Amino acid sequence: MKLPKSWLQKDGLYSWIVLLAITVNGFCGLGWLFGSIGVLADVFPGYLGIDATKTNALGSTFIGMGTFTGRWM
Repeated sequence: MKLPKSWLQKDGLYSWIVLLAITVNGFCGLGWLFGSIGVLADVFPGYLGIDATKTNALGSTFIGMGTFTGRWM
C-alpha cells in the first residue's frame, strides 16, 4: 500500500524527531529501571539480611506499581 504524499507532508520532520526522542527516552528509562532492580537484587540480601525470595518480591512490587499506575518515570 502506497501512502499519498499529502500524508507525509502533514507530519513534518520535527514530529518524527520528537517521536524518536520519546522512544529513546522510554527505552533508557525502562532499561535503567530493570537494570537497577537486577543489581539491587544481588546487594539487598547481604545488606538487609533477608533471603533472595523476599528481595525479588521488592523488585516485583516496584515494577508492579509502575505497571499498575501507568507511570514508569
